[in-house]
Amino acid sequence: MPAVGVITYDVTPLQGALANAFLILINALFFHVKFIGHVNQYPEDSSEKLLREDENVFDFIIVGAGAAGCALANRLSEQDQWSVLLIEAGDYPQPSTGVPGLFPTFLDSSTDTWQYTIAKNKQYCQAYKNKQCHILRGKLVGGTSAINNMHYIRGLDDGNKTQMIYECIENHVELDKFNNLDLMCKREIYLEQVFQKSIVRKSMQDAYHSIGFSNNSQKSSIGYGNSYLTIRDGERYHMGRAFLTPIKGRSNFFLAKNTLVEGIVLNDPLDKRAKGVNVTIKNIRLFLQARKELILTAGPINNAKLLLLSGIGPKEYLLKRDIPVMLNMPGVGENLNFHLAVPLFFGLNATQLYEDYTETDLVQDTFDYVVYRSGNFSNVGIHDFVTFMSTDAYPNVPNIAVYHYYFKVGDRMIKTWLEGLQLNQKIVTNILKANEQQTILMFLVTLLRTKSVGQIQLNDTHFHGIPNIVGNFFTDPDGEDFIALTSAISRVANLQDTPPFETIGAQLLDIRVPNCRNYKFCSVHYVKCYVQNMAFPTSDISGSLKRGPECDTSAVVKPDYEVRYIRCLRVCDSSILPNPGLGNTVASDAMMAIDLSEILKKKWIKDYMSPFD
Repeated sequence: MPAVGVITYDVTPLQGALANAFLILINALFFHVKFIGHVNQYPEDSSEKLLREDENVFDFIIVGAGAAGCALANRLSEQDQWSVLLIEAGDYPQPSTGVPGLFPTFLDSSTDTWQYTIAKNKQYCQAYKNKQCHILRGKLVGGTSAINNMHYIRGLDDGNKTQMIYECIENHVELDKFNNLDLMCKREIYLEQVFQKSIVRKSMQDAYHSIGFSNNSQKSSIGYGNSYLTIRDGERYHMGRAFLTPIKGRSNFFLAKNTLVEGIVLNDPLDKRAKGVNVTIKNIRLFLQARKELILTAGPINNAKLLLLSGIGPKEYLLKRDIPVMLNMPGVGENLNFHLAVPLFFGLNATQLYEDYTETDLVQDTFDYVVYRSGNFSNVGIHDFVTFMSTDAYPNVPNIAVYHYYFKVGDRMIKTWLEGLQLNQKIVTNILKANEQQTILMFLVTLLRTKSVGQIQLNDTHFHGIPNIVGNFFTDPDGEDFIALTSAISRVANLQDTPPFETIGAQLLDIRVPNCRNYKFCSVHYVKCYVQNMAFPTSDISGSLKRGPECDTSAVVKPDYEVRYIRCLRVCDSSILPNPGLGNTVASDAMMAIDLSEILKKKWIKDYMSPFD
C-alpha cells in the first residue's frame, strides 16, 4: 500500500529513469499544491456550535470578516475574559485566491463576491452588460482584501495617532518604525514590492517623466512609483491570514462562516441599546446576544442595508416599506462615495514587444509557482506601477490614480479581465481581435475624490436580497467629476506622442464603444462620450453611514464609532468615511479597527491606558 498522501499512476509505458522522474515530478507538484491556501490556516468554523446552541451569548459580536472585522477580532480576543464572535456571510477563500497573478479571475466570481450592480441609468454605465456597472466586494473570510488587486495604500491620515497605528500593523523592512512601540507592535500586515523590470515598465516611467512627473517615493503624492502589495513569499497575504491565522487557537474567539445577519435587535424603544443580531445558518434562524457591544464591519453596502432592515433610517422611507421605525436617522444609506475608473487601451507595435503567450508559457508559469512560489503568477506584472496626478485646484494633492496592465499577444488574462468587468460583448470582441496581433497596454484612470454621491436602498421586491445601489455618477452641480476624468484621460492619451511611447509604437486603440460611433475618434465629443459610457465604480466605496459631529444632522456615526442615539452599536470600516481616500480602503479599515479596539478597551477595562494616547 502506498504511503498516505502519495499519488500512484500507471506508468507502464515509461521505463527506468524516465518513469522515476515522472513520479518524482508529479508527487512534488502534489506536495506543493496542497499547501496553497489550505483552510487549516484559518480558525475553525463555529456555526455548528451556534446551531446546537452551545454558544449564543458573546461579549462582542462583529458582523463581517473583512479587513476591519479581522483586525478588530484579533485585538479584542487578546483579553482572555472576553468572548468574541466574528460573523461572515461567505466561506473560507478558495486556494486559488492565494495566487497573486490570478486576481483578475475573481472580478466576477459568483462564490466569492456579492454580485452587486449599479441601478440602471441612461446617463452612465452603458458600455457594460445589461447597461449596468458591477461593484467588486468580497463575500468570504478576509473580505475584499482576499480577492482584490493587493495594493496597500494608506488612505486616511488623522494625525500622529493614525500614523502610529499604521506603523504598528505594517511589516516591511523599508517602512519607518516607531521604536518606542516595538514591544506592543505585532506588524501583522506583510507588504512587499515585487515589481519586475521590463521594457514596458521602463517606457512608462520615461513617458511620464517626459511630461513632468517624477518618481514618487511616498506612494501617495504626485508622481509615479511601485505600490506595496499584500504579498508574503509569493502568496497573497490578505487580512484574514494577517489577523485571524495568529489567533486560531484562542478558546475565547469564535468564527461563524456562511452565516447571514438579517437584522439588529434593540432593547425597548426607550432604552435604545444594541442587544444582538438575528442570523440565518442553513435556513435556520437564530438570535445571538452581545453582552457588551455589537460592531458592524460588513462594508458600506451591507452595513447600511442592515440598519434599514432594522428600522434605523429615514422615517418616511421606512414607513413606505412597512418597516417599523426604531430610529429616524436621515443619513443612513446616503452620501455613498465611489472611486470611478475609466479603462483606456493602447496597442504596442514594437517588434521587441511582439511576444505570444503560449501553452508552454502557461505550463512554465504554473510549475514555477507551484514548486517555487516564483515566476509570473507570484506577482501582478506591471499592475503595481501607479501614477498619481492632480487635475484640480490643489496641484500637490492627487485626485487621480492611474493603474496599468500589460497583455502579451493572445494573452489569456485579457479576456478574463474584460469579461470580469462585464463589458459589452462587442467591445470585448474588438479588443480581443486587436490582441491577436498586438500586445495591449491598459490604463485604468481612476478618480479618487468624487463630488457626486450615491445611495443605498432596500430591494423593494425582496428586502433581504441584493440592495438597490444608486450611483448618481456625474450629477455634481458643477460637473467637477466629469471635468477631472476627461482632463486626466487627455493627459494619458497624450503619452502616445512622447518619444518613449513612440519607440514602442504605442497608439490609443479605437475600441468602438457602441454609443460613441457617431463622434470622431479622440475628438472632444468622443472623449466625453467615452467617459460617460465606460466609467465604472471600483471596489473602494465609502460614506453610506457617514461619521460626523453632533451638529451634523446627516451624520450617522459619532467620532467614537458609535451610532448616534443607540448605545453599544458601532460601525467600523469605510462606511463612516466621507470618501474612500487615495488608495484602496484595506489600509484605513484595518487602522480604524485597531483604533476602535483601544476605545473599547478603555471603556470596558478599568484604568486601561492605550499606548497610542
